[in-house]
Amino acid sequence: MRRRNIFIEMQSQVEWLDSELMEAPKKLDKKIHLPGDAVLMKVHTGKAKEGKYIFILTFGTDVAPGLLANWLYEKINGRATKLWMDRIEVQINKSEIEKIITEIIGNKTN
Repeated sequence: MRRRNIFIEMQSQVEWLDSELMEAPKKLDKKIHLPGDAVLMKVHTGKAKEGKYIFILTFGTDVAPGLLANWLYEKINGRATKLWMDRIEVQINKSEIEKIITEIIGNKTN
């Protein structure tokens, strides 16, 4: 199975949003397994600088984009003020997030 990576940055006024996303504030490896065999990994450690959080989302190309988009949207809606996926600013809504995931599945080669 081919896998894809998405570089995700978020801006938020919510302190420790990363811990909420990771669902484990004390987890040492800073990695969580998501629906569809996807994995979210925190890129930096410590408190976010200027409210920015950075992650890598890794997933198989056979995952339903809507599944990942729904998970991410539910976690950040009302908490993140800005979202970038692979350095592209994305509106924080399910359809825009799903559109980017779909494009990345179809366009990237690893």
